[in-house]
Amino acid sequence: MRNTGARRGRRRRKIIRGMKKTFINVVFAPARIPKIKGDMLETIMRLCEIAALAFAALLVLHIAVPDVIKTGLVILCGAVFAALLLTIKLSDYQEKIEQYRYYGFRI
Repeated sequence: MRNTGARRGRRRRKIIRGMKKTFINVVFAPARIPKIKGDMLETIMRLCEIAALAFAALLVLHIAVPDVIKTGLVILCGAVFAALLLTIKLSDYQEKIEQYRYYGFRI
């Protein structure tokens, strides 16, 4: 009876340790992606601004004339805008992780 309790405890600790390790690997995965640096970031920001304007214009046109501007085009433009925005956020997160490394945190 006592062995069963000990095995359950070890299994539980092993599962918890595995979950913590998985969580940390997911949170710090952007640190292992190649860094998005200055020139590339400026280009992505310009493209994001253009995509935002195009998305807003297509959305307004779709509301005004739904027969001419189809929903798929609006969704596609919105997805491009969201992807570019997430790339910019990824760059910010990578810089934040790099700053933590400078202060001596081990990642």
